[in-house]
Amino acid sequence: MLQSSTNALLVKGDVLTAVNVKWWGALGDGTDATTSIQAALNFASVNNRGKVVVPAGNYLITSPLITSNRLQIVGDGIQSTFLTWSGSSNLAMIVFTNGFKAGWAVKNMTLNCSSNNGILAVQYNDGLVEGCEIHAFSGYAVYLKEGVHNTVFKNRIRDASAATAVGVLLDNGSGHSILGNSFATAAIGIDFVRPSNGLMIGPGNSFEPNVTGIRVPTLDGLDGINALT
Repeated sequence: MLQSSTNALLVKGDVLTAVNVKWWGALGDGTDATTSIQAALNFASVNNRGKVVVPAGNYLITSPLITSNRLQIVGDGIQSTFLTWSGSSNLAMIVFTNGFKAGWAVKNMTLNCSSNNGILAVQYNDGLVEGCEIHAFSGYAVYLKEGVHNTVFKNRIRDASAATAVGVLLDNGSGHSILGNSFATAAIGIDFVRPSNGLMIGPGNSFEPNVTGIRVPTLDGLDGINALT
């Protein structure tokens, strides 16, 4: 076995499929880890490694972490792995771009957006945001743009820093599932930029009284939505 990965270990077989951000110099001690984490993402993308592990620690992020491949970015849990934004405004912390790829994920970490945005996936499919806490966002916590069959599952989305902030923002996709999330001190829990079809919203989503649960500005083009609590 090798040190790092979830529970501090990578088994031998994982070495062929996963990389650890600490191998590129990320310390997890509250200092700027942007360059190291981006280098790990780039290596994983070019070398067809499916998973990038972010072990327990506090990682300062000063510019968006960007990948154009179907990577899974996995932490050690919301009480252990922290990504804290310290960059310019109106940007997302984690961006999946140049899409039409399937199998992406962000799992098991806390994103402190510091009055910016959380996760943006553009034209990505069959993805998963699971087991994360995303807070202090000003625009959105999770934005799914034009993808299909993505799932947002069992996340804690809270403490929006702007009156118009949205927990999960959906834009012209289809087949998404929004399940088992808790929304607290967010202006709007789930909102739409453009119609999205074939959605499963719930069961298990919870909205505190100060949160507008689901806002649908227009019903035009919205087909096959199942909203359950």
